[in-house]
Amino acid sequence: MLNIREKQNLFRLFAESFLVVGRSLGELIVLGLLYLFIAAICVASMFVSPFLVIVPALVAIFLVYLYGPVLVMRIFASKAENNGATLMENMTASILPALSLFAFAIILGILFFPFSYLIDYLESPFLKLIPVAIMIFFCIRLFFSATSIALREENPISAFAYSWQLTQKRVLYTFASLVLSVLPHFLFFFVAGLVVAIVFPLVLSGGVDPMAMRSSPIWIAVGAVGALFACLLNCCSIAFNVLVFLNLDYGDNRATFTPAPEIDLKTKPTKVFGEYNNVLPPGVGKTVTKEDLVSVQVVQTTTSKPSDAEDKTITQHLDQVYQPKPEDIIEYTEEDRMPTILFDDEMAKKLERERILWEEELSKDKNHKKGDDDSSSIKMSK
Repeated sequence: MLNIREKQNLFRLFAESFLVVGRSLGELIVLGLLYLFIAAICVASMFVSPFLVIVPALVAIFLVYLYGPVLVMRIFASKAENNGATLMENMTASILPALSLFAFAIILGILFFPFSYLIDYLESPFLKLIPVAIMIFFCIRLFFSATSIALREENPISAFAYSWQLTQKRVLYTFASLVLSVLPHFLFFFVAGLVVAIVFPLVLSGGVDPMAMRSSPIWIAVGAVGALFACLLNCCSIAFNVLVFLNLDYGDNRATFTPAPEIDLKTKPTKVFGEYNNVLPPGVGKTVTKEDLVSVQVVQTTTSKPSDAEDKTITQHLDQVYQPKPEDIIEYTEEDRMPTILFDDEMAKKLERERILWEEELSKDKNHKKGDDDSSSIKMSK
């Protein structure tokens, strides 16, 4: 799996976008079924009353153009970062960013309206290139604004600054990302163009009836596969934008920067302290020369001898410590000393009884051993 925190090239991210879409197929299928359910409600409401279709149509527009892209981006980001976010968590977290994305679209339309008016107003093709170039420049610098709203929950104003900072000194990189992001759409149009190039001559020659194509199961299946293919390519484009954003957002110009792994210092052994002692900084152990001491500030220190009065006081203190006077010595009497073990009368009597019993047992043992020796000697004499 691709480590999104490490710096990756665009082609590696572009190839990874297809894998991210593959890992997100389950969530995408559930989202597609939700869209079909809302479309069915819109169609059913048209048969009941034309006015009832307004509310489902507005909800469908919100889901398709605002809520849906935000949810899809959050799904792809959770798969790329492998943070374990569920579909319900992403659906709940996508509501407020979808509303912010609506406000962002209004502000962006107001920003680009003067340039669009200039393109239509100017008659010279060369003068039209100026607003077109300005619009392309702003599209590049604001390329990650929508993604920052969806993934970082930025407001519409801060999203402009977020994308502007993220694309700083990366204009060409972002332009290449923009070109690769539209590449799946060109692929779809290329495949669709091939289909049209094959079918259109047949229609003109009368070999294929256009009215019969609408009811033919084969052509219905071809249309369904083409629509599914277009949706997957669109998802790959969104996934690629998400991967590029996450890869740049972990760079050194963001607060989420993760430092690179530490350099193995064993590859740079020092000559003075050995190959495996790399704790000391470089330069330690270098012989100090006169040139190194030019910029060193020398601190001069002086020593002073204490006066006679201070010397006398110090001497008296030392004599008092090491040669104390007799009256300063504290003598302890026998009563002040703590006995080692305290005995009472009962304990003394008990110890005495135990001593007597012990002596009796020893004497019995001696007599018993002596009797055994006598009996053995008698037997030997027989």
